[in-house]
Amino acid sequence: MKSKLAKATSISKDVKMKVWVRDKFSCIYCHRRVPVECANSHFVKRSQLGLGIEQNIVTACPKCHYKYDFGVNCKEMINYTRNYLSSFYGVLKRSELTYHKYSNINNSWWIVFLCKKVLTSDNKCYKMLLVRRDKKWWMQKNLQRK
Repeated sequence: MKSKLAKATSISKDVKMKVWVRDKFSCIYCHRRVPVECANSHFVKRSQLGLGIEQNIVTACPKCHYKYDFGVNCKEMINYTRNYLSSFYGVLKRSELTYHKYSNINNSWWIVFLCKKVLTSDNKCYKMLLVRRDKKWWMQKNLQRK
């Protein structure tokens, strides 16, 4: 069974077909005709949580796909790809192209990360709660006295 992350970053057959048609059945870099299986290059890489959606996928032959991932001119290829995708979808924010585990949670919510009992210097036992809000760590003490 795939995790939510694996599902979100994988490319469906439907998306591959739409991207392949959008890219006119050819590699966007060298313009060679390629099969539909080559519509599998993430603009924002899977390792960087790039989604498997049309706005983040381009068609690239194996040679160009390798150059994009590991080549000397990868920055130029990234800029080219950004401009290419922008011509279809307008300016895309990176946050729109990446997986967010807590995307349905309002930023003002508190997320509980750890709750444990702590023995203080006066031999009283308290529950300590570590929470995170708006990218800042907070420690709340004395929530419950046990």
